[in-house]
Amino acid sequence: MTTTKVERNESGAYLLDPNYVAYDHVKGFSRYNGGWIKRIDKIDKSKTNGYSLIGDFCKSGLQWMQPGIYLDCSKGGSRKNQNYIYTVFVLNEDGTVKAYNDGAIEVEGRGGDWAVRLWPVIEAAMAEICGKRLEMLRARKAELEAELTKVETEIKMLEEEVA
Repeated sequence: MTTTKVERNESGAYLLDPNYVAYDHVKGFSRYNGGWIKRIDKIDKSKTNGYSLIGDFCKSGLQWMQPGIYLDCSKGGSRKNQNYIYTVFVLNEDGTVKAYNDGAIEVEGRGGDWAVRLWPVIEAAMAEICGKRLEMLRARKAELEAELTKVETEIKMLEEEVA
C-alpha cells in the first residue's frame, strides 16, 4: 500500500484512502482484528474515554481528507487476546503526513484510559498545526500588503498623469 495524492479539491482536501495513509506512516498498523481511523477536531475534557475525542470516523476507500489530526486504532494480537495500538497522525496542508509514533499507546483488551493518555499528543499536534497555519497566514498577509502597496503606487501614478 502506498499513499498517492490523487488530487486536491477547492476546499483543500486530498482524495486519499485513510487506511493507505496510516499503513505508510503508523508503526504497528494492523487490521487483523479490525480497526478504525477518526479525524480529531477537538477534545471534550468533560469525558474521560474515547468520546472525549470529537470528530468523524473515516470510511474505507478513497475519500476527501481535510488536512488535520487523525487517530488510527489498529487492532492486532490474537482473536482471544487482542491488543489495540492508538496512534495520532497529521495530514499537513502540503499533503505530507507526520505520525506521532512516539506517542502511540498500546492497550491490551478494550477500555482503559487510552484517550486521556493521548490528550497531550493531540494537544501538541493542534499547537503545531496552529503555529504552521499562523506562519502561513502571516506570510500571505505580507504578500498581500506588498501587492496592495504596488497597486496603490500604480493608482497614484495614473492619477498624477490624468491630473
